[in-house]
Amino acid sequence: MSTTSTYTLDKFAQQESSFKNATLYKIYNKFLNTCKGGNDDVYEDDDCSVDEPQKTSELLLNMYISKVVNNLRRIGNNERIFFLNINYNENEVYTYFKYWFLDQILDKDFNDEEITKLFRRLNQKKEKYLNA
Repeated sequence: MSTTSTYTLDKFAQQESSFKNATLYKIYNKFLNTCKGGNDDVYEDDDCSVDEPQKTSELLLNMYISKVVNNLRRIGNNERIFFLNINYNENEVYTYFKYWFLDQILDKDFNDEEITKLFRRLNQKKEKYLNA
């Protein structure tokens, strides 16, 4: 009988502590911690609000959309302060964002309907991150 195990970036960093110094790890965590209460990476003008959810999966989708929009806005506005203490390379940031974006969809186990909603709602909010 085989078991499936989830191997996350944090688990990898626990096994290989030097990985915590890697740019990928630092940027991934910046993206992940956007809109997380009590975090220094949350700014006053962030759009971290969520609509009244119908069910838990809807809340998860709303929270993810807020993170995506805020991260895209920061990348598009070249908010270097957000990436402070990180070796900033624009091409790498975009590549790491794509990795984070897809990894989170898989991690949250969104179904086809939720993914369709995700892209529809991101399209509706695109004026907030046009520069990205």
